[in-house]
Amino acid sequence: MKKKYVDQLSNDDLPEEKKEQLLGALFQKHFDEENKKNWASQLEEQGVYRKPGLSVWKNPKLMAAASIALLLCFVAIWKISAPPSAETLARQMIQSGAPVRLPVATRGNGDAPAEVYLTALAHYEKRRYANAVETLRQVDPNSLNIPQRVLLGLSLVYAEEYPAAIAELEQIPETSSYIHLAQWYLTLSYVQTHQRDKARAMAESIVQRKTAYATQAQQLLNAL
Repeated sequence: MKKKYVDQLSNDDLPEEKKEQLLGALFQKHFDEENKKNWASQLEEQGVYRKPGLSVWKNPKLMAAASIALLLCFVAIWKISAPPSAETLARQMIQSGAPVRLPVATRGNGDAPAEVYLTALAHYEKRRYANAVETLRQVDPNSLNIPQRVLLGLSLVYAEEYPAAIAELEQIPETSSYIHLAQWYLTLSYVQTHQRDKARAMAESIVQRKTAYATQAQQLLNAL
């Protein structure tokens, strides 16, 4: 059968369009034959053998079962081998880092009362992030000092309130000792709000400056 295709393809008078059709048919025939061999091998591993007078390939039920089983195997293998999406990876990084350890902040002039921070910090450390957010929002937002704002921003990230978290963390100044922490969680929040350009730019900056989050930022960049 294959010789027939080869002989026809060797005919110089045959139009190129017809040659392409024949070549496609030849490839399809080879593909079908290889599939049959693979299915037979898979079925034999499951204890299903081809018996005289009963061809697996001519039995619709067995054929359908074999096709479904192989399809499920291929899908499972693909899911295992496929790298996670940027959103999935960012979520995993957020969850694995929760909660980031934060120091006890001191009260400065004009800042929110220190007891507010301590109460919110206690909620935060017990992973009661919504309670931490609620506590810090009881005071004038303009009265929050930098550690208090970082605490609010991280609590919002862990509570999956990403737009609100971005609004807080973007206010952390470059001169702050918290800037690397804030920028990393900003990056993760940008990913979760589908702001990939901002996430990519921030992650590249983190990698270039070789901060403590450079390795994770590079992993995230590879997924963006």
